[in-house]
Parts: sequence; C-alpha cells; structure tokens
Amino acid sequence: MVNLNRVTVMGVLGRDPETKQFPNGGSITTFSVATSEHWKEQDHW
Repeated sequence: MVNLNRVTVMGVLGRDPETKQFPNGGSITTFSVATSEHWKEQDHW
C-alpha cells in the first residue's frame, strides 16, 4: 500500500463509527471522540 497512516486516538467514542466503501476498493471511516485533555500553544488554540 503506497499511502498508509497510523494514528492512535484516546478518548470516549461519541457515536458508532461509520465506514463507507468506494467502487475502487477504498474505504473511509468517520467517528467522533471526546476527551477532557486540552492544551494551548503560546496565544493560539
């Protein structure tokens, strides 16, 4: 696979993940995650 990304997300799942399949064999999954962690860099969120 040419483009592969690995991400670790920690938090509370906000809703069931939804996966969509494309005719070319690709897929995409969407989900929401809630967390109480936050940070601020200088004067920007």
